[in-house]
Amino acid sequence: MFKKMTKNQLYIVGVLCVLLNTKAFCQQDISANNKSLLWQISAKNLEKPSYLFGTMHSICKDDYIWTVKMKEALANSEEVCFEMDLSDTSMKSKLKYMLIDTSGKKLEDYFTPEDYGEIARYLKDMLKVDIAKLQMMKPIALLTMVSLKMSQCKEREAYEKNIMKAAKAQGEKISGLETIEDQMNLMQKTPNDTIIKALINIAKNKMNLYSRYRILAGYYRQQDLPALYKMMGSSMSVDNMDMMLNERNEKWITQMPGKMDHKSVFFAVGAGHLWGEKGLIQLLKNQGYTMVPLYDTVNIAFFAKDTGVRNYVEKMPKAGYDVNKYLAENLDYPKKARKKNIEGRVLIKFVVNEDGSISDCTVIRGIGGGCDEEALRVVKNLPPWNPAMQDGKPVRVYFQLPIVFKLEN
Repeated sequence: MFKKMTKNQLYIVGVLCVLLNTKAFCQQDISANNKSLLWQISAKNLEKPSYLFGTMHSICKDDYIWTVKMKEALANSEEVCFEMDLSDTSMKSKLKYMLIDTSGKKLEDYFTPEDYGEIARYLKDMLKVDIAKLQMMKPIALLTMVSLKMSQCKEREAYEKNIMKAAKAQGEKISGLETIEDQMNLMQKTPNDTIIKALINIAKNKMNLYSRYRILAGYYRQQDLPALYKMMGSSMSVDNMDMMLNERNEKWITQMPGKMDHKSVFFAVGAGHLWGEKGLIQLLKNQGYTMVPLYDTVNIAFFAKDTGVRNYVEKMPKAGYDVNKYLAENLDYPKKARKKNIEGRVLIKFVVNEDGSISDCTVIRGIGGGCDEEALRVVKNLPPWNPAMQDGKPVRVYFQLPIVFKLEN
């Protein structure tokens, strides 16, 4: 379990920034200015320009964006600098050790029996993970694993992995602005009560991770740093904002000038670090650097396809009726599932068309026993919804719906 988990957990702080709180947030107005994930850094004393790129540490393959200007900036650089040096082969073993709870407490000891049961069911239903195998983990390790699944997509991409692969192919040096120990020390400052509360809210479906991801990914695809920053600011406490973003930016800004004195460096860090008065863009400006946005909409990701169906729009579709009531009245519990005591959530992905009709239904995550087929049948027969809207016009959009199968006592 640890081996599988740690491959995707090298950016613990980044994937947890918006989860370590329970404050509600709403969709923000999208700024028309400063739309760019990539910025050129220049100054009179620099021999060559460097670049600052905002990543999203875990993103669905369909949401991934990589433009011509991004490719050119990386090709023109001599060094790639991430938050951490991802070429350090000892990082995974260090992380594995740091996520083990050495206090003598088991994972279940941090929760009430009722809350522990809710979390165990959530892990089994949504992640196909047996919590009994995670007893030696710290709560922060469990929250990290859950947060990495927030997008609920079949295929994910990692900017850091792809950038490092390209950099190595070009013979570029790989470096980092902090160590894995720095990130773990930062997380240890977060009270266990805060982490446990977030886990309970997720398990009880009070924190809709998929909705958060869709808004975040939408702003990211539009390369709208101000909107991303507003979203994080409205959902994070002041203390968390300082600890996870601002204080780290202040430390990084002391290292960046020395790295780009005599060569071109491609800095790739979480997009949340770029904007704001204490963001890296402003901090670099304060030191006399000229920051120029290199906005480009030509997505050259080799897997990017225009299917005419969007993942995110200004106004998402909504049923004009009680969906839960409709499901309760029309869902038939399969006999095979009853006989085998099969329970859980089936996740269905579908398209809401311009006229509100439902189509292209597929099972993203199933539980077997005939439940997958029954969930698919019911979703296919859903009455029309109010369609999604973009620029005042109805558009096609993907939507995901969990269908719960639970046996009566």
